[in-house]
Amino acid sequence: MPSLHRLLVILASQFVLALSAHAATSWQSLSAEQRELLAPLASQWQALPEERQDRFANAASRYPQMPPEKQQRFRERIRQWAELTPEQRQRARENYERLMALPPQERERILREVRQQRHASEPDGARHRHRNHQSQEP
Repeated sequence: MPSLHRLLVILASQFVLALSAHAATSWQSLSAEQRELLAPLASQWQALPEERQDRFANAASRYPQMPPEKQQRFRERIRQWAELTPEQRQRARENYERLMALPPQERERILREVRQQRHASEPDGARHRHRNHQSQEP
């Protein structure tokens, strides 16, 4: 019987470890820097699927290594995402999945068109800053 008891204890502890490894990332478990970057999502955090919490947390941890332009874009996109309704988010996810299912050349063509449309709608100063940044990239 002692060996059965020991086996049950081992199995139970493994189960608990497995559950904790897959537990959603709590807001409090994020670093102060991650919480500051992800603040627009704070009120929605616990309702986000675990996978999204992990993606946001991982992206926020890479933030310090991003160039300033990407940092600015990251902050803006987090803010925009937080402002979307659940229906708009779902539509954005579906559009992204459709885009990623396309052949690479078709996907690049569509992304180029979207960028051109976006740049055409930007104020002249924003276009100028973006052009300067592009010319500095390798």
